[in-house]
Amino acid sequence: MRNSNYCLELVETQAKLFNITKPILTNFSFKSINKLLDEKKKIFDLLDYLLEESENSQETYHFDNVSRIYRALIFYTEWIYALLNGSDNFVATYKTAKSNLSIVDTTSYNHIPIFKSNIDELVKKLSGLNEDNFNEFEIVVRNFAKVKFPIISHLRSNGFINSNSINDESEENDDSVYVVSLELFLQGSPWVNPQIIKSKQIYAIDGIVKLNKIPKGFSILKVFPATTSLNIFEIELQEIILSDSLEYKLTGTILFKYNHSSFESSTTIKILPYFVDGYKNVLYPTIIGYDELSVKSIHPNSKLFQGSGYELIDEKISDIYTNSLLNRLNGKDKSNFLMLLNGICNFQGFCLQRAKYKEISSIKEDEFRDDLIQHLTANPNIGEDIIKEAHVAGGRVEIIYKGFVVELKVEKSLSDRAKIISKYKNQPQAYASSNSRICSIACILDLTEKKLPQSLASNNIFIHEIDTHGFESTIPFHKPLQVFIFIDGNIKSPSSYSK
Repeated sequence: MRNSNYCLELVETQAKLFNITKPILTNFSFKSINKLLDEKKKIFDLLDYLLEESENSQETYHFDNVSRIYRALIFYTEWIYALLNGSDNFVATYKTAKSNLSIVDTTSYNHIPIFKSNIDELVKKLSGLNEDNFNEFEIVVRNFAKVKFPIISHLRSNGFINSNSINDESEENDDSVYVVSLELFLQGSPWVNPQIIKSKQIYAIDGIVKLNKIPKGFSILKVFPATTSLNIFEIELQEIILSDSLEYKLTGTILFKYNHSSFESSTTIKILPYFVDGYKNVLYPTIIGYDELSVKSIHPNSKLFQGSGYELIDEKISDIYTNSLLNRLNGKDKSNFLMLLNGICNFQGFCLQRAKYKEISSIKEDEFRDDLIQHLTANPNIGEDIIKEAHVAGGRVEIIYKGFVVELKVEKSLSDRAKIISKYKNQPQAYASSNSRICSIACILDLTEKKLPQSLASNNIFIHEIDTHGFESTIPFHKPLQVFIFIDGNIKSPSSYSK
C-alpha cells in the first residue's frame, strides 16, 4: 500500500486519551467536575500530538474534529465550574467552547456513519447549552462517554490511493468500502466494558466475523490488538483464510501475566483486522461492532471471584468493584466489603428464585433481619463474624461485618427506587461514618403490591454517592458511598399475570 504506514505511537496516544477520559466521563457529575479539569493539560498535550503527527495527511481532518470536540467539552466544563462558583470569566470560556464546536465538520472526513451521527448529535446538544439549561450537561457528557471513537492506525498522504482500493496498476481502482463486523466473546460472555478476569489464567476468545465483500486478490484476514499495554498480557488470535463465504468464526486466547492494582485503570484492547494478499500488501477495512475490550485483571484468589452464585448479579458486583470510589479502600477492607456484598446478593438471588417472601404483605424488620443473618452465618466465608444489633453512634445497627454496616428496611408503601433511596440513605451513612467506614449497605425488602412482574435481581442493585454535613458543595477526600440492594417480596404466582 502506497504512502501509508502503521503508526504505533499514534495508536498508543489515542488509547491513552481514551483511557484517561472514559472513566471520568462515564461517572461525570457536577460534584466530580475537578476530575476532568485536573486532566486538562494532559488531554490537550495528547490532542496536540495527534494533530502534529497527522499534519499533511488525510487523517488530520479526523483528528481536528476529535480535538475540537474534546476542547469544547473541557471549556464547557470550565464555564459551568465558573457559573457554580461565581467566577467572572464564564462568558469567555463559553464563547471559546462554542467557537471550537462551530469548526467541527464531520463532512470533511470519511467517518464511519454511526460515529458521524453520534458526533453530530453531540455537537447539537452542546451547542444548545446555556445558563438556563446547563444542568443537562451531565447527561450530555455521560452519553458522550458511550461514543466509540475509531482508532486510526495509518496516516495517508493527500495524494494517497484510497485505503479501500486495490494496488493493481492494470485495473481501475476499486473505491468500494470494505466493512468487517466483529461480535466477540470472552469465555462465552459478550465483549462488553469493563470485564474482570483472573491473572495468570488463560481465557478463550471466540466470535463471529462478517464481511460485506472480499477485496479481489486478498486471501487472508488477520486480527491484531492495538493497546499501550502489550507487555502485561499475551493474546493469540487465529488468522482467517478467506473463501467464498462472508462469515467466519474467530478463536483465540488471552492471558494477563500480572494483576492490576486497585488504583490502575482498566486496560483497553482495540482489535484491528486487516486483509493481506499474496504480495504482503495490506488493506484496512472499516470496523463495526464490539471491537474494544476494557478489562481489569485481579488476583485469582480475590474475594470477588467467590461470587454471589448468580451470573447477572456478579456482573453488577463487578461494576461496583471497578467504581473509582472503592479505590480509597485498602486491600483488606475492599476484600471484606466484597465478601459481605456477595453474601447479601446471594440472599437476594435466593429470595427471588425460591419466592421466599411470596404473597407476604407484612413482616417485622426483626424477622427479615434474622432471615438474612441466618443466611450469612451459614456462608462459610462469613460465619461467626456477623454481629447483630451493635450499638453505634447512639443507635442500634442491624448488622455489622468486620466494621461494615448493613441497615435493613421493610418498605410497604413506596416502590420507586429513587424515592426509597432518598428516604433511607442517611441513616446507614450516620452509622458508617461513626464506624470510620467509607462504604455501607442498605438492604430493602419491598412488600408493595406487584401489579407488574418483578424485575431482575441485578436491576435492583444500586451504587449511590452520599452527601455529608459540611461537604454539600465540595468533594471530601473520603467520598462515602452506599450500595442499595432491593429484594422483591409479596410477589405473585406467575400464572396470576395471565388472568
